[in-house]
Amino acid sequence: MVKVHQETVDTYLANVSGLAIELTADKFARLSMDELAKQVDEAAIAAGLPDSSTSPEEICAGLVHNWLIPYVNAEHNKAEDQKRKRKLLFAVHQEIWASANQVVSEVSSGQNQQNSTEDSIPENEKDSRTNVETMTQKSD
Repeated sequence: MVKVHQETVDTYLANVSGLAIELTADKFARLSMDELAKQVDEAAIAAGLPDSSTSPEEICAGLVHNWLIPYVNAEHNKAEDQKRKRKLLFAVHQEIWASANQVVSEVSSGQNQQNSTEDSIPENEKDSRTNVETMTQKSD
């Protein structure tokens, strides 16, 4: 029983000390950040930078004018460029496939003509032609 109470007390003390460490670290971090902010502000004043008391409207206007408008213009230009490239790519695609389809149709019509000429070849010549074709295929 004493051991259980001792573990409970140890756990409680560990929690209290952990909480105290966290609070102290937070307070120290805030103090450090305040000191750093003061140093940056003093350096800005010494450098002659404008005071940070500009109104939110001025800050917003500066962001819109210096960042948002150029960003939107750049995105618009990218979209227009993509659109132009898409048109060119489509035209090239059509040209290539038109040529490919023409070649395929020529090959198909050539095979049909070859089949029709084979029909007009006498039987004894067909056999010799088949033998030559078979030999060339075997040698490949």
